Amino acid sequence: MQDDDVIEIIDLDRPEGTGSSSGGAFSHRSRLWLGALTGIGIVVTLVLFGPALAPLFGMTQATQPANPIPQTAGVGHTPPLLSMVTDGDVGLVKEAPSYSGVIGRLYAVQTTTGRSLWQVAQPVREFGMADGKVYVYKSTYVLAVLNRQTGATVWQKQLDVDAAVVGTLEQQLYVSEGDQLAAYDVNTGARLWSRTRVGSFLQVDAGRIYTFANSRTGWALLALRPQDGKTVQTYMMMDVYLRSIQIEHGLAYVVQADGVLFTLRLTDHRQLWRQALPDNSTVARILDGRIYLDIYDQGKDNLIEVLNGSNGHLLWSYSYGYVSTTDVQNGIVYVSAHSSVSALRVETGQLLWHYETGFLDPAIQINDGIVYINSLSAGVIDTLNARTGQHIWHYTTPQGGKGQSMIQNFIVHVDGGIVYIAAVNNFTLNAINASDKSLLWNTPIHVNT
Repeated sequence: MQDDDVIEIIDLDRPEGTGSSSGGAFSHRSRLWLGALTGIGIVVTLVLFGPALAPLFGMTQATQPANPIPQTAGVGHTPPLLSMVTDGDVGLVKEAPSYSGVIGRLYAVQTTTGRSLWQVAQPVREFGMADGKVYVYKSTYVLAVLNRQTGATVWQKQLDVDAAVVGTLEQQLYVSEGDQLAAYDVNTGARLWSRTRVGSFLQVDAGRIYTFANSRTGWALLALRPQDGKTVQTYMMMDVYLRSIQIEHGLAYVVQADGVLFTLRLTDHRQLWRQALPDNSTVARILDGRIYLDIYDQGKDNLIEVLNGSNGHLLWSYSYGYVSTTDVQNGIVYVSAHSSVSALRVETGQLLWHYETGFLDPAIQINDGIVYINSLSAGVIDTLNARTGQHIWHYTTPQGGKGQSMIQNFIVHVDGGIVYIAAVNNFTLNAINASDKSLLWNTPIHVNT
């Protein structure tokens, strides 16, 4: 570790006690249905060497396949766990039983026709795409890179049991193994560099890789150069008990275990501001210099507060029932409540439109100017114009088939004008046209059948 460019972050006025919270992009009960977000509030020192928990720090992992659905008690069948990524005319689908969602069957389809292209013989733990190729981490702890069109193996390596693929950048694939972070060339499999005594990969920002390392003086946040893994800057974290760190546009947003949030400017090591977060609050997301807080007050209406990331000042707040931040896109903040969706202007919080869904706990996605509102239990999907809130179409999963489940359907993925929907009652993956809901193709789901 280099000793230049070091700043000590020392908490001199820590209040007694620590806090914890949980939250995310969906309404509270929808998060229970989807199981899509990780709870916040676990001490960093317990997870720095646990790559599987890296999302606690706000990182963008290499594998970001869609919206897994957890096991849900029902009659006859429980819903499978499906995830999907697409790249042009190739879609990768991972199917796993709900009781064992980590390991599943991976296959590739042509997105326009549903025609099967290839499948991986061994069960797969992780998968994703990098530089036009597919990477898979198999149940046998083998990391392999495949041709996206044919599935042919380009290269493969045996990894340790504690390894995980934690990120990609251009032609590099990052693997964390215990206290070691290594970079592999996606095209050749050559090990480009490795660093020991580092913790979980955090994220990439402005061409730098951020991770943690343990030194004689405490934990340090490292900024690494992607081409060789060399340390560019080091930031000493004397207070190691942290909830989360997220880096955006050269600013590090740090939430301490005691609920104090501060912003550190990485270019000059200057701490811009610090203040205590409201009780029961969660940093839902940080985007374009704004901090979105979901504040939960049990038995009362919940609240969204938006702070200026450069000074911590309150920009605006919004309250409407059991409200939480869903997404922020194109100058609009989308929020969900028990049975509604609202769109707010990002600068002021002004209400642009409000839509009552007619069902509880809507699961919401926004893609290419369309809001998709999914009732998992009713098998209903409604779509709205993302700017105006105008209703576009209504879709219902055909009932009947192989038994009953508390989940009727769920949106697996949306991309390229196609909506991929898993119908649980007949265990099919259905691709429909996003503009008019016409069915393009369907194919069987091969788990829980």
